[in-house]
Amino acid sequence: MRRTARLHHPVIAAIHEAGCDDQGVYVVEEHVAGQPLKHLLQHEGPLDVPRAVHLLTQLAEALDYAHGLGLLARTIRPDTVFVTPAGDARIVDFGLALRASEGQSPSAAYRPPEAGRAERMDPSSDLFLLGVLTWEMLFGSPPPVPAPGQLDPPEIPHLPERPLPEVLRRVLSECLTPDRAHRMGSAQKLLEELHGTNLLPGALLANRYEIRRELGRGGMGTVFAARDLVLDEPVALKVLAGPLDESTERRFVQEIRLARQINHPNIVRVHTLERWRELRFIVMEYIDGVDLRRWTAGKQPIPLGKALEVLAGVAAGLSAAHRLGIVHRDVKPENVLIDPDARPRLVDFGIARQGDVHLTREGLVMGSPAYMAPEQIRGEAADTRADLYALGVLAYFLIAGREPFASENVAEVLRDQLETPPPPLHALRPGVPAPIEELVARLLAKDPNRRPSSIFAFLEELAAVRSGMTVVMA
Repeated sequence: MRRTARLHHPVIAAIHEAGCDDQGVYVVEEHVAGQPLKHLLQHEGPLDVPRAVHLLTQLAEALDYAHGLGLLARTIRPDTVFVTPAGDARIVDFGLALRASEGQSPSAAYRPPEAGRAERMDPSSDLFLLGVLTWEMLFGSPPPVPAPGQLDPPEIPHLPERPLPEVLRRVLSECLTPDRAHRMGSAQKLLEELHGTNLLPGALLANRYEIRRELGRGGMGTVFAARDLVLDEPVALKVLAGPLDESTERRFVQEIRLARQINHPNIVRVHTLERWRELRFIVMEYIDGVDLRRWTAGKQPIPLGKALEVLAGVAAGLSAAHRLGIVHRDVKPENVLIDPDARPRLVDFGIARQGDVHLTREGLVMGSPAYMAPEQIRGEAADTRADLYALGVLAYFLIAGREPFASENVAEVLRDQLETPPPPLHALRPGVPAPIEELVARLLAKDPNRRPSSIFAFLEELAAVRSGMTVVMA
């Protein structure tokens, strides 16, 4: 009890005092507001996946802390785990094995196989108990008790109405493996599994950001919708893929510094870069919308006026970046979000560069093949005119419904970007006004010097073209 009293963790109920009197051993323990998980399951039935993962994550955090101090819980059960009014987990009687369910012995399911063999328990024993508890949270009752000599974990039910993410099924199986030599060995390993780029709904990062759902995946990582529990507001998290070496991390720190300088209604705001365990993730403004490619699906052909309105919004966002000397270098439909007001919002300055700050190896090609300027493909320095070329491809996509060079063969697309003139817009969409076709053709010039001199010059020309269309339509 004295050793357990040294624990100071928000998920573990504190022991204030312990001793003996003429009636035996007594313990003075922190009062935990809320109800036992046992009562919650009895009254509400199985928990949904985000809620179960939220509790699982908090319990694993507590175990990771206690195991680091050489202490085991030994008593993780629905009657020793309380759920607070805020929906958080609290463990009572940590390591004491004092409380029984309504005077009865705990279920045999909450006894690790090694305990049944009178063997010493270890951290993997707590992981087994956590697996049993998670199973009961998800399915309403504990898993079958392993038979003597059984080596394989129980088969996890497949419920079409309540599908489990594959990573959660894997974690559950590894926790419930009867042979502890092959069981999930530590709470830290469990947290690493839960907190990789396969983050589950309900996972908590840095004790602040609660994962809600996955929004999309790309070469740099995975984007999740989350909630900032400190500010009580939605955010988007871009969890970077894989470990970062020093130069790569330096590039992403530079990305944040650059992106934080931009304040424009057509740019998604970037807040900060967070580090937590082995993860690096960027916290951004959350936009409740869809990317431009999905937004255009089923809408082709997009009315010409609307296509130019979207193009103008993207260009306006780029102008705010270019004014600060920042080049986006990866303008494409997937990096343009359409918000609930139908306003385009440019996102992901992940390969941005300012001035002469070079953060990549010489000759390294970065970008998306269908939207890369010829000078990018050649590995040359890319300035704001590379963004103008990508904007031309985006304009072509909005007006014609496809990119000028479309092929599954990446090498063929790159060769066409370097050598082949794009098909005339009017061949794919008859009736396109000549001034629009000419402006898009100039954006797509192979020679950067033949493109508009700047994004500001392009915006002036686009405004003149749109004004002329209005006069004609009137």
